[in-house]
Amino acid sequence: MAELRCDVCGGTIQMQAGGYRGVCLNCRVVYSLPRLRELWAELQKPEDLRRRISPDPDRLPEALPQKVAETAGNGEFEIKKDGTLVHYRGVGPHVVIPNGVTRIGAWSFAGNACITSLVIPEGVKVISKGAFSGLTSLQELKLPEGLETIETWAFSSCENLTSVTMPQSVVEVADRAFENCVRLTGLTTGEGIVVEDGAFEPVQAAPIVLDAGFLSSEFFDIQDGILVKYLGKTPWVEIPRGVHRISMAAFKDHTALKSVTIPEGVTEIGPEAFSGCTALEEVELPQGVTVIGKAAFSGCVGLRRVTIPEGVTEINDWAFLGCAGLGGVELPSSLILLGKAVFYGCVSLQRIALPEGLDTIGEGCFSDCISLSEVILPQTILTIEALAFSGCIALKEMELPKALRSIGPRAFVYCGALERITLPDGVETGEGAFEGTLYAALVS
Repeated sequence: MAELRCDVCGGTIQMQAGGYRGVCLNCRVVYSLPRLRELWAELQKPEDLRRRISPDPDRLPEALPQKVAETAGNGEFEIKKDGTLVHYRGVGPHVVIPNGVTRIGAWSFAGNACITSLVIPEGVKVISKGAFSGLTSLQELKLPEGLETIETWAFSSCENLTSVTMPQSVVEVADRAFENCVRLTGLTTGEGIVVEDGAFEPVQAAPIVLDAGFLSSEFFDIQDGILVKYLGKTPWVEIPRGVHRISMAAFKDHTALKSVTIPEGVTEIGPEAFSGCTALEEVELPQGVTVIGKAAFSGCVGLRRVTIPEGVTEINDWAFLGCAGLGGVELPSSLILLGKAVFYGCVSLQRIALPEGLDTIGEGCFSDCISLSEVILPQTILTIEALAFSGCIALKEMELPKALRSIGPRAFVYCGALERITLPDGVETGEGAFEGTLYAALVS
């Protein structure tokens, strides 16, 4: 098989890992993928039609072919008359792209693992497909004012890139532009940027914090201030300002969702709004939310922390059912309704303090919370409904309020460790309320 030869010195070009670039073994000039394709096409021609290369080991990299006479600097950059940078030949770690460049051409720097810092001048408006793909040593990036478009794969597989500063002039970030930038955790942006779905997928590091307006509204079905449905697939979502209600099942079963930012102004989280979002890890509800609907976060097995602000008055049935990772939650003093099976199956929940003013603990509210060992009840509780604490096997004691009037059937069934509980005078106890507990065995 014919070898690719360097058009600077005639030396052998060796492909680098990943296939993004080649390097001359003699003069160390770096070849991008498009330039390698050109050389390969030349090699396929009949020998008498090929552009002649005279191997000369003593030729230096600055002795470039005549076709790059329009280049800037010391010959490292091949720049067309229209301002498009089509090829970078350098091997140094610090790259400063010359002034006058208006477009970074496709794959022009691809696979250059030597580059650790990159300065892109003002005046560049477009970064083309794959332009900086595979720059595995690049860690930080500041994009210039005036940049408008970042095309597909532009920075894909820059696997050590941790932060990007994006100017307000950017209007579009294409699909997969930062694909496989697995350490990217910091992104500073302007407002109004259109980011195609999947631009930052997959990313395995911590959630990127996005400025308001980052995601295009094309991914949200919003009608009269109601977010009816999220249409995207990205792991990190910032809901646009102006939404006042998240409707029923708006994000249901979006299993890739890891983080969601809910803006101030939202007053209601609708039924099943985030149900089945199994990768969702943390939720902070903004001031102004008053209602958490039925099954709003049910089945969010990865949810570890939720912040419920003052002002929330209702947490409806099954709201956090099956949130197996939820280790603790602080309920606001404004809460007056805690529905059925709200925390059913929250197997990591260890402690709960219910606020004064709450008068009823709904049916099965804390059922099968097997790690729950401490429950603080307010003096306003009048009713503990059926199965409210059933299967709470770590619960050893509970102090019931004096105003308590009724305990529903099987309310504490199979709370095997429960041995101390004081019943107020006159309280009505349902059938089997303490069945399977140490307390039942002691008083029988």
